[in-house]
Amino acid sequence: GGGIWLYNASPTLEDITISGNFIDAWGGGIFLHQYCAPLITNVTINNNTADRGGGISLYYSNPVLNNVAIYANTANQGGGIYSYHNTNPILSNVSITNNTAEQGGSLYSQDVTSVNVINTVLWNNVPQEIFLSGESDTITVSYSDVLGGQDSVISNGGSINWGIGNIDVDPLFVDTSNYSLTADSRCI
Repeated sequence: GGGIWLYNASPTLEDITISGNFIDAWGGGIFLHQYCAPLITNVTINNNTADRGGGISLYYSNPVLNNVAIYANTANQGGGIYSYHNTNPILSNVSITNNTAEQGGSLYSQDVTSVNVINTVLWNNVPQEIFLSGESDTITVSYSDVLGGQDSVISNGGSINWGIGNIDVDPLFVDTSNYSLTADSRCI
C-alpha cells in the first residue's frame, strides 16, 4: 500500500486524507490484505497511483466505507477501488469521481466478490464506472447516482442487482476539491 497497508487488522480510520502516494503494486492509497474489516469514515483518498486500486485495493477483506471521497486516482485496474478474492465491501455515502484506469474507472471486481453500493455517487470515471471480471462477481447498487446508469457496468457474466432509487443525473458538486454537493443536488 502506497499510503496505508493493513494485514489482518480492523481499525477505525476516521477524519484523514490519504493523498499523493505511488506504488507499483496494489493500493495506491490503501491496501487491505487478508482478514481486514475496518470502518473507514470521513476519509478523503485522492491523487494516488498503483497497478491495481489507485485509491483502495481489497484482498480477502470486508471494509465498511461511510462518507468517503475517492477521486483523481489512477491504476491499470480499479482507478477508485480494486476488489479481489472473497471481498464484501459496503459503500455508503461514498463519492467515487474522476478516477482513471484501463478497466473499472470507479470499481474493478474480480474473483468471488460481492460489492454493496448504497447512497453513493459514481461519476466521471474512465473508461467505465464498474467492471466485473467474471461470473463469480456480484454488485448491488441502490439509491445511487451512476453516470450512464446500468449501461456503465461491464458484467462479463457477473451478477448485477440494480436496486431501486438509482439515478443518472449531474450530482452538482460544489467544487472538485472536496466533492460536497450543492443544496439543490438530487443526490441529497
